[in-house]
Amino acid sequence: MTAYAIDRFAFRLRRLVVAAFLLASLVPDIISIYIFLQFIRGIPVSHPTGYRDITERVSIE
Repeated sequence: MTAYAIDRFAFRLRRLVVAAFLLASLVPDIISIYIFLQFIRGIPVSHPTGYRDITERVSIE
């Protein structure tokens, strides 16, 4: 409905309203990308050998 109203009617501050509407619609995307990156950074890196370092491989009996 908002897009129809903005496109249908001509008024003085139309460009400002369109810019504000687009900015407001981009904010949730930016926040979700930030949350996703924080989630990815929290995942530990797995090593090809399955060990974190050389001392874990050596078993002292």
